[in-house]
Amino acid sequence: MIVLKLQLNIGYLLFYAAHPVLLSTTPIYQEFSRGSDFTLSCSYNGDPLPTLQWTLNSRSVVRSVRTNIVVTNLSNGNKQSNLIISNASPEFVGRYTCIAVNTAGTSRYSFTRKLTGMHNHNPYI
Repeated sequence: MIVLKLQLNIGYLLFYAAHPVLLSTTPIYQEFSRGSDFTLSCSYNGDPLPTLQWTLNSRSVVRSVRTNIVVTNLSNGNKQSNLIISNASPEFVGRYTCIAVNTAGTSRYSFTRKLTGMHNHNPYI
């Protein structure tokens, strides 16, 4: 937690920020079949609430016909981001990372996905 204290003529004003926290129940390593669908999930919180970004092999993942990102509010106050991959192919092999950022810092959580039966020529795996 970062705490900033400012002294004003009328007293003190206290600001604080809590480092982002990431949690996941998605397995860190999994194989997938060509044409299958899979979902990666990260739940996150912090103060202020962090922004969350997904990367694949250090490149930003953007929404497309085959990739979707759905964010939901959880009952415990956290948010959850689900990265949904449809009709997976070799281009979806590699290291996925969810990255949470706020004014107190950055947290990362990574997952590895490999195509079933594919020889490993990907430097990210």
